[in-house]
Amino acid sequence: MMMDAFLLNYFQCVLELNKLLGMRFVWDGNTYVSPGLRTPIGKSVARVMLYHNKGDFDNRNVEIGILCLLARHLQMIQEYDTGLLKQFRRRIHAILKWEDYFGWRMEVNIAASLIKKSISFTKGESPDFTIPSEGVHIECGSIHLSRHKQTDALKKLALSILGKSRKPYCNTATALFLDFTNVFHAMESGSMRRKESDELKSFVTSIFAQSRSDFGSVLLFGYWLSSSYVIHSSYLRTDNPLIDRRLLVFLNSHYPLGKHWTGPQWLPEQG
Repeated sequence: MMMDAFLLNYFQCVLELNKLLGMRFVWDGNTYVSPGLRTPIGKSVARVMLYHNKGDFDNRNVEIGILCLLARHLQMIQEYDTGLLKQFRRRIHAILKWEDYFGWRMEVNIAASLIKKSISFTKGESPDFTIPSEGVHIECGSIHLSRHKQTDALKKLALSILGKSRKPYCNTATALFLDFTNVFHAMESGSMRRKESDELKSFVTSIFAQSRSDFGSVLLFGYWLSSSYVIHSSYLRTDNPLIDRRLLVFLNSHYPLGKHWTGPQWLPEQG
């Protein structure tokens, strides 16, 4: 009965994504494949059944959780602004590469997060989000490791921060929100260890100390799976000592410092 419940949840989730994104995820088992199935979301949809048929229920449940979280985020965006949902929909139809997908997914995550916190915002490109009432901005990005090499983690993090630091929107009133799920997974396939999270924060602090970036703060986001197979999003936050007071007040109110890794059962390989 438990498997049936998961599969029912899966089919309902896929149907909802179909409606929200205007995509079809169909394969006849032989020759016909709908365009949606070729997208990163479609490949995730297909993996659910591959894992299920192999009896790999842990990975199946992770994939279902990731898809259902995406559906919930898109539903929130639709209720907030149908025009914004259409904007996200147009973009995902043009995305075929994994690296582009995760940047899009991070923006969806943050849009839903702002909506959940009742924060009014405008969606742009450079930077991705502006909160007019606070005079602050958010830029999003995503980091993945090549062949899962943990030694690449700090190098990739530096390249991402420094690359975006050269953009005109980089200033102390702008926060950089990075999807770091893949790196968290590589560092430990389980809960984040205190030592590792402190190392990441110290590394970002060193970038600020060397005046290599003017971002007001860097937040590393990761998805984690609870014991009830629900996917959540958490973060590690590191502030620039020169952070604009407006951004500091905004982050302290909505993305406060503190312990945000609460012993997750499993960190997925990707968000």
